[in-house]
Amino acid sequence: HLPEDLDNLDKLQKFLARNNRLAELPAALFSLRDLVYLDLSHNQLPGLSPALGGLSLLVELILDDNALVALPPSLGDLRKLSRLSAGKNQLSCLPDSIGELRQLQVLDVSENRLTSLPPS
Repeated sequence: HLPEDLDNLDKLQKFLARNNRLAELPAALFSLRDLVYLDLSHNQLPGLSPALGGLSLLVELILDDNALVALPPSLGDLRKLSRLSAGKNQLSCLPDSIGELRQLQVLDVSENRLTSLPPS
């Protein structure tokens, strides 16, 4: 597990926690307001907190190979996001708010269970 006092790392810009067995994330992770790169790939995460949308400086979000069944609608608040990679999960749909990500250049949702895409 990750320590709860991550919020002491208030200048942290890159956080990589790939290839672990994380099934949950501490709330403090979402208070790291200077994060620009977050890699949580190859874990066991079933979902993400709506607080993810508070990471407003995030440019890259890597979520590949988890157990995600949905992405929070607050994802649309990440207006600086240019790369979102969420391949090899169990997503059946994407939030409509993904259309708000005007800076998005790379969207990888390969190997999921998508049955439709948002209209925007």
